[in-house]
Amino acid sequence: MHGVKKARINCCHQCRYRVQKHASQAGPHGFSIFCTACERGLQEIHDGFVDGPAENCPMGFWKDLDPEGPVDPEEWRKWHEGQECKKRRDQQRQTVKPLVSKALEGQDQETVDRKLERLVAEHDLEPEVAAEIGDILDPQVDSEGQEL
Repeated sequence: MHGVKKARINCCHQCRYRVQKHASQAGPHGFSIFCTACERGLQEIHDGFVDGPAENCPMGFWKDLDPEGPVDPEEWRKWHEGQECKKRRDQQRQTVKPLVSKALEGQDQETVDRKLERLVAEHDLEPEVAAEIGDILDPQVDSEGQEL
């Protein structure tokens, strides 16, 4: 995958000329998604078609597309993984963080740290979100032991 291909796939996904057929009616490349705008009939939308020139889109929709991420496949993979991690962190900040914070509230710091470490180790919580929860629950004290 790469940025240009991803943009084209998303363009096709939104196109009114795209049809999806039953898997039993898949084309020669094994895909069951077709473009109905081609003059020669149904065109199977497969990897080679999407990776080909912009002119492969019979309606010209691919001509002015901006890539969705880097064009180099290896760079795109790393970029995409980063995007997925960011989405996961944002989702956890909205949904999981309040629940975990409330569940751990009032527990000693050692217990909080141990439970957060376990959630991270089991891939139930991103490390950055766990650190944010730990910071919320860790009372800040001044040099005389008073909470700030």
